[in-house]
Amino acid sequence: KEPDQRAMIQRSMDRLQAFTGVRPVGWLGPGLTQTLDTPELLAEAGVQQSERAARRTLLECVRAVAADLGNTPAVTRASYICPVIFDRYLEGKLLDDYGPRAGRTSAAQGGLTRSEAALGRMLESERSLKTRARDH
Repeated sequence: KEPDQRAMIQRSMDRLQAFTGVRPVGWLGPGLTQTLDTPELLAEAGVQQSERAARRTLLECVRAVAADLGNTPAVTRASYICPVIFDRYLEGKLLDDYGPRAGRTSAAQGGLTRSEAALGRMLESERSLKTRARDH
């Protein structure tokens, strides 16, 4: 695993662009070298995933979480991971899309990490959408 994935991805994209004259929009890498951060870093670099690749990434993430929990991927997905996360990811939404509003401090986030606060906003937005749809 590359210690600084962001720099490695940027370096790879720059080299491919220098060689071909075109900025790559796709990425095919061995799953063994990816981490749970890889999909977000690739999206940040402008890489677009096919639906098949996105589903493969989700499967790899579920397997990693299952291994951490000492459970099977099926039980992990059904019992520990909110389906909204899968839906939003397949729509191309990342936690960065739910980042803190400008000027918000960590104290305003209730002591949560940036990722935890973003996940909370993602789930809250889903709840708000369902409430509005039900009320209309």
